[in-house]
Parts: sequence; C-alpha cells; structure tokens
Amino acid sequence: MKKLLALCAILVCTFPILGQTDGVSMIKSVYGENHYNEMVSTNPGQIELLEKYAVYGFHVVDAEDKYDVFPELTEVPLRSKSNNSITIQAFLQAYNSGNFNPLNYSFFPGKEIQVFRLQGTDFVILIDNQSNILVQ
Repeated sequence: MKKLLALCAILVCTFPILGQTDGVSMIKSVYGENHYNEMVSTNPGQIELLEKYAVYGFHVVDAEDKYDVFPELTEVPLRSKSNNSITIQAFLQAYNSGNFNPLNYSFFPGKEIQVFRLQGTDFVILIDNQSNILVQ
C-alpha cells in the first residue's frame, strides 16, 4: 500500500513538470535556445504566454453553424522563412501526429478569441484569447 501511495505521489508531482517542459521545448524548437534565454531575461511574461498557448491555447474542433461567419482558410500559414503555408490536409495530419507544435504556425493569441474555418473540412481552429490562456 505504501509503495502504491508513493508511486501516485511521484506521478502527481511529475506530470505538471513534464507539461511545463513540453511548452518550453516547443518554444525552443521554434525560437531556438539563445532567443529563448534572451526572452526569459527580458520578457518572462511572453515566455509564460507562449508556453501556455503552446499547451492550452490552440484547438481544432468540429465546425458548427455558428462559425460560418468566420474567415475560411484555404491553406494554413507557417512561421517558417522557407515555406509560407501548408495544405489543410497536411496541417490536420500534423495536428493529429502526437507531436503538434502550434508555435510553428502564424497564429498568436490576441485580446479576442480567434476562429478560422478550414476549407473543405468540418473543422475550425480556435485560438483562446490571452486572458483565458494565462489563467491555465
């Protein structure tokens, strides 16, 4: 019984740490180690927002009629300097791959929730606003 309780305590303490490391690794993979370290010292609030956005703030959900008024994307814009965008299908494959990083795309949370319909699919991208993201 004591071993089981000890294992549960270790798991409960470890998973939040892993989640934080995941967001940090996502930031570093897009911005690089040097830029990350610079942001940590000059703008820690931006690091917090990026980390929480990467983990909690980006969603692909089923489209509903209420989303018909929002813009429709024919391609998904990338943050990359070599490629400007990818197809909707390539984006959905990346999203479902298990190692999706929303920081690779040219979206960023603002003061309002953002919604983008994905042309030819029954999905939309939802980006939470900064206030909702920061309370995570």
